[in-house]
Amino acid sequence: MISYNEETVFKITFEANRAGVWADIFKTEINFNYLPRVGDIINIDSCYMKVLVVEYDYKSQFNPTLRVEELGHFEDYSQNILSNL
Repeated sequence: MISYNEETVFKITFEANRAGVWADIFKTEINFNYLPRVGDIINIDSCYMKVLVVEYDYKSQFNPTLRVEELGHFEDYSQNILSNL
């Protein structure tokens, strides 16, 4: 979902599976003007993540939780993932 209204902001929490527990990666909500989709690759501070699940409900539709797979920093991502293309 893309917001065409400049005032609409999605406050997204990113969680990754660490030792079998879904943990908040950044310990804060990150503001986006769009809602990422399952399968998207997101780069935040050179940390690449693949979106696995987007969770939200009707009460908190602008505050979703994204469950992600951490793909690594730029060097790791470019060597491991892009070299297999």
